[in-house]
Amino acid sequence: GKVHVMVAEIDQKKIDLALSNGADEGILWSRDNTNEENAELVKKDGEVHAVLDFIGGPKTMLTGGLCLVRNGKMVVIGLQGGIVELPLPLLVLKEISLMGNIVFGLHQMHELMEFVSKNNITYPNINYFKLDEANEALDLLEKGQIIGRAVLKQE
Repeated sequence: GKVHVMVAEIDQKKIDLALSNGADEGILWSRDNTNEENAELVKKDGEVHAVLDFIGGPKTMLTGGLCLVRNGKMVVIGLQGGIVELPLPLLVLKEISLMGNIVFGLHQMHELMEFVSKNNITYPNINYFKLDEANEALDLLEKGQIIGRAVLKQE
């Protein structure tokens, strides 16, 4: 069947961007909520079989894991970092698969470019920073103030 793409985010502008780029649904999370409260916001609209964590931080990873149904898959892509205190029974009792994934190889890049060209995919917003602005870019990313991607560019 068709995959239902749901975006959970703390910034409504980012949800709006995801919806305008084809996401089916957006859930506004709150930094003030507990992991369980944010997970409940997602689960009330149906079952979650897979989570792609583009942040890769302790809160997003744990909240994503709490959203999953039995036999769910959790893929951590983001590199925010930190230490996660994960309740191990959550993994065992729900039989959750957890994996990390970083940038893919050349073959996958060719497949992606072919898919993009055939399906009229729009690109995300790209925010360019000079190399000497790297720390500023990281600060903005950490604060969630960048919509789209941040790219360092050598002048």
